[in-house]
Amino acid sequence: MDVNDVFQRNVKPSESDVVTNPQDLMVGLKKEKEEEKKELSKEEDFDSYEEITEETKKSLRDNGIVSLFPIQSSTFRHIYDNKDMIARDLTGSGKTLAFCLPLVERYRKLGYFKATKSYTRNLYTVIMTPTRELALQVSNELKKLMHREHEFKVLTVYGGVPIEHQEKELKYGVEFFVGTCGRVLDHISRGNIDFSNIKAVILDEADQMLNMGFEED
Repeated sequence: MDVNDVFQRNVKPSESDVVTNPQDLMVGLKKEKEEEKKELSKEEDFDSYEEITEETKKSLRDNGIVSLFPIQSSTFRHIYDNKDMIARDLTGSGKTLAFCLPLVERYRKLGYFKATKSYTRNLYTVIMTPTRELALQVSNELKKLMHREHEFKVLTVYGGVPIEHQEKELKYGVEFFVGTCGRVLDHISRGNIDFSNIKAVILDEADQMLNMGFEED
């Protein structure tokens, strides 16, 4: 038997391996990708999250957000169900909304927001950030989730400005307290923060806080 004949038989592809029409292959791959995308969209789409109110869904869509990003979909129910967790993702992945959205929706469902200007507000969440810019970003995301004016109040604190106004706001009451590490510690040391009703503490970009030397604190 000729060795070359054996070699040719061994390397000859079967009929199932032969692509007679490359276009069919491309169409098949495209269809697979579309199915994967459809399954992902189904999982992340707002309609699969009954916890998110219709008014919030409409507001998000009006702002160009039509579905939850991966970091948001993978953490939403853990945060909404008040579970401890650590999450990380790249800059611009939607991490801020990932914790703001489930917290606001949970508190709204539990009736923590009275939607009036005069009622006594309780502090439910402390959010610490390494920088003033990030603190402002978090506060803005929270405010975007309001259904109406005065539904809840967000206080943003950072150094470089008088602390007295911040103390006054805390005395009147806020639901969300967002601030840089140093200024938050100042308020804690002064006894300005009532922790009796705290439901959640968020450390945003905790690795940066450690790099800045706040590990001991």
